[in-house]
Amino acid sequence: MLHRIGISINEVDFKELKALQKRFKLSSRSEVIRELVQRFREQEKKQQMINQLIESYRRHPETPEEIKENEEFLKATLKDLPDENW
Repeated sequence: MLHRIGISINEVDFKELKALQKRFKLSSRSEVIRELVQRFREQEKKQQMINQLIESYRRHPETPEEIKENEEFLKATLKDLPDENW
């Protein structure tokens, strides 16, 4: 179910809204706003997960042995990757 809302925005933001609509080939300004809200919500979820991971590592830091194992795994993994010229 879609709900209708009315918003007031300044001229700069209104022009940016129209530019986003054109750039991403969206059918309406409402679609731009829906997309922005969805992306904001997804970004918030990702940030919450990152914060939880940080807090978990803060409460239970890696041991020196785990750090060494991770470094060895990373070296072995990188060694098997093909060289790429950028």
